[in-house]
Formats: sequence, structure tokens, C-alpha cells
Amino acid sequence: MKKHFLLLIITTLCFTACSPTLFMQIATLSSDNVALQNDGSYIYKDTLMTIEYDFWTETGKFHFTIMNNSDDDIYLNLAESYFVNNGNAYDYYQARTYIYTNVKLTSTSLSISTYDAGNLATTYRGLNAKQYALSVSKGSQLSNSHSTASEKGISVEYMEKPIVCIPAHTSKTFVEFNVASAVYRECGFIRDPRRDEQAIREYSTTSSPRIIENRLTFELGDMVIPVTNVFYVTCFQNISYYDATEYIQIENCDGTKKKALISNVSAKNKFYITYSDTDLRNPSGNANDRVSNKNVSFGNSSQQRFYDDVYGR
Repeated sequence: MKKHFLLLIITTLCFTACSPTLFMQIATLSSDNVALQNDGSYIYKDTLMTIEYDFWTETGKFHFTIMNNSDDDIYLNLAESYFVNNGNAYDYYQARTYIYTNVKLTSTSLSISTYDAGNLATTYRGLNAKQYALSVSKGSQLSNSHSTASEKGISVEYMEKPIVCIPAHTSKTFVEFNVASAVYRECGFIRDPRRDEQAIREYSTTSSPRIIENRLTFELGDMVIPVTNVFYVTCFQNISYYDATEYIQIENCDGTKKKALISNVSAKNKFYITYSDTDLRNPSGNANDRVSNKNVSFGNSSQQRFYDDVYGR
């Protein structure tokens, strides 16, 4: 019994030691031309429309909702609208083709009494028919039935529209790009902070390492209405995943209760990237960035081209 208990302790310690430690980089966004609301969302509003932004996702999935406040239909020209990330423009309209398929599974039973192994692949239409044909000889007898599964359905294909209508007093939501998919790094900006350490970097409009723009072109009758909303990162914070989350108790409809993991730092004007201490060992064994060094640059300039950010990958 003692041996089993000792083995359990060793296994638990090994699992704890081998499990990666998780961290989160929290980015806070500011704007000079979009109003910050009490719930943390950003809202641009005029007499024609309201545009609401919510950034709180992994990698800051660019998510915005356009509400038509007018009595007329307005049109968003995606072919003349762009997502701009650190000076690099990405098209909203990409002439994509979407295919949606409704699939149903059907099964078929088939038995063969005599056959020619050479043409079994065309006679027996089950899975791996050719392989099955090679395993038997000409003129053999099959006594068992074989069930096969196949897919049947209807596919609907349509082209992406370059111009999208937003009817009067309705809204449409757009989700397309990631704001960032890699953590921001600086020498001296600790990537694995302990509980007694703070790892925070703050920036202004001119010094921000991440500036994004939403350049939209609307049409109403003969009028062309350009709208540009600009956001920039004013703060990066590296924090332990366990300090950024907590368990709360929630109640089900039947009165039972269960624990749920939530973030205690979430806000609609923020986004996050999760990483582990194993990432700190790549590509070298000393990538916690604890030591300041002005001679080292990670390519985080305000006009850096982020290849891994393209089209929401």
C-alpha cells in the first residue's frame, strides 16, 4: 500500500513538473476617433450607422457589427474596404467561392456468389474493393454480406458579393482577420513573470507597436461615405494564465451547480495570446527576455510586416 501511495506521489510530481506553465499576453487597445463604452466595447456612431467592436478573443479576431440607423438601405462596398495592420492593407473582398454541403450517410448491403477477381473492383462497390479483390482468387464463393457506407447530399455554391446590403434598421456582423498571432517581445519585457513581478509595457499613439485601421466605404444612393476607425495598442502585459483566470460556481436549470473557468481580465477593448514556458525555449534556451539589451531587436517596429496575420489564420 505504501509503495502504491509513493508511486502515486511520484507520478503526480512528474506530471506537474512535465506539464507546461501557461502565460497570457494581454493587449489593450485605444482609439482617438471611436468612443470607448462602459462595457469596454468601442462604438462609432453617426446619424446613418453604428459600428460596434469587440476584440476579446485569442489573437484579437477582428469582429465588428454594423447597424443601419436610417430608414433607407445602405450598402457596404467590400471591394473598396480594407483592414490595415501596421501599414499593410488587406482586402475584405477576395472573390471567394463558398460551398455548403448537407451530407446524409447511407448504408448498403451487398453479397456476391461468384465473381471474377479481376473485375471485382467494378462489381463490388464497397470500401477498399481493390484491396479485397487481391486477397481472393478467381471463382471463390462469398457467403457473407458486406455493408458499405456512402455519403449523399446537396451542395450549395455561391460567390462572395463585392457589395453587401444592410437593410434599414438591421445589422450585420463581420469577422475576418486576426489583429496579431504572435506575442510582442522586447528585451527586459519578462515573458515568464513570477507572482511578485510585473511585466507591463505602455505606449502612446506615436510609439505603439501595433496600429490597425478599419477603412470602410458605404454607398447610399449616389453618395459615397468613407468611414475610417483607427485603434492602437497602448499596453502589453505578460501574466501567468492562472493569475488571469479563476473558477466560479454556476447554477444549472435543475438547481445543480458546477465550476466554470473564466477570465478575470477580460474586456472588449483587449485581446490575448496564450503561450507556454516551452515557447520560451524556442529557438534558444534563454528566451524569457529578462535582460534588457538595446542592441537586440525582434522586428516589432510600427511598420513591421506580420506574415502570420494574413486573412485570419
